[in-house]
Amino acid sequence: MAQQDATNLRTRCAIYARSATQNPSGNTVESQIASLRAYTDEIGWEVTAEYQDRAASGNSLQHNAMLQLITDAGNGAFDVVIIQSLDRISRDAMLAEKFLKKISSLAVKAYSETDRTYLGPSAAMPQGRFTTVKFFIEATDKAKRVARRPL
Repeated sequence: MAQQDATNLRTRCAIYARSATQNPSGNTVESQIASLRAYTDEIGWEVTAEYQDRAASGNSLQHNAMLQLITDAGNGAFDVVIIQSLDRISRDAMLAEKFLKKISSLAVKAYSETDRTYLGPSAAMPQGRFTTVKFFIEATDKAKRVARRPL
């Protein structure tokens, strides 16, 4: 993974957006990407790729864009994957943990734009494990609320 140094190399990032529905009034893939693009521009990160999963359940990691993101991460295409929030990966805590462990093993970090923090275990960020557990609890609670909504 490329390191930020005194020469101020730009962090290479990938954007990941997922939406479970095609509902235009909801949290659409387009609205997530617009927000993430604005944020990466603000902080000076270079977007090298975008991955979009539409009408994709948060109860699985087996989505085309997600699988391509993991492949590209393994090939060193970017240093960080930026998401709107952890529930864009999965609303299932175990699946989100699996994703975070996988990309971490590929020397890629995950970053939540909403929470302005890195996710997952990292020796460089001791708060990472606590923060990730907190997000898992919030994502699980949100998934329960979503499941109770009338169709």
